[in-house]
Amino acid sequence: MIALAHPAKPAARPVPRIGAMLSGAIRAVALVAATISAVIIIVTAWHVAGSAISWADVQAFVAPTSLETRGHSVEQLVEGVR
Repeated sequence: MIALAHPAKPAARPVPRIGAMLSGAIRAVALVAATISAVIIIVTAWHVAGSAISWADVQAFVAPTSLETRGHSVEQLVEGVR
């Protein structure tokens, strides 16, 4: 066997295999698909919630009860805080 004066150095970076490259591509496609799906779900939920619930319903739900206001309107209470 012939010995080389300078042994060959290993490659600085291993050559990627086709399986690894395909795996990375599949991951990238899956990430894009998941992002698009999430956006579609969020937009759909926003649209359904927006058409089903009016702003007046939200205000009525969040507004304090008459016991908390003691006969005053919400506007009067807000003015009193300012």
